Amino acid sequence: STPLSFINILESPKDKIKFTVGGYENLLKVYDFDFAKKELTTLVSTKPMKFNEQLKLVIPNWPIFSTNIIDQTTNEEYFLEFTKFGHLKYYNFKNSKKPINGLNDVLLSRPFQKNQQPIVTNIMEMNSCDDQSKTFILTDNFKSIWELTVNVINNEIKIKQNGKVSKNISGYVGYLN
Repeated sequence: STPLSFINILESPKDKIKFTVGGYENLLKVYDFDFAKKELTTLVSTKPMKFNEQLKLVIPNWPIFSTNIIDQTTNEEYFLEFTKFGHLKYYNFKNSKKPINGLNDVLLSRPFQKNQQPIVTNIMEMNSCDDQSKTFILTDNFKSIWELTVNVINNEIKIKQNGKVSKNISGYVGYLN
């Protein structure tokens, strides 16, 4: 009943497609669509977090982008979820429908004024051969473009910020290509 912010295709073999959806008042969901049977199956739907849980993220923390990442040492599939306030949550749906951890401040250089909350406006996943590491380009409402590399090593998420790609852009970045 509420609009989706994203639909991201994860896998698309010949007869099936696996994708994630989410957005404003929509929690992260993973679907599987079978073209032969014309069936849409919900693989996983995350559970809402209570305000007193340990992650202490800015509320509301609805997703604006999601993808999967695979730990090559354990062959576990994790789902990454970026929120509009610049946080990263990750899930292992074999254990729980709630996030394992929430990493604050994906955008590391936040303004000093507390009333200015950075909002992530665009996220683009770069193509890579490695399933264990993914690179993302992000833009925020402070006219900045960021490059982040996310790795999974021994069931732990590591983020490396490659820095601001740009300094002053006139206007907002509306689309990444």
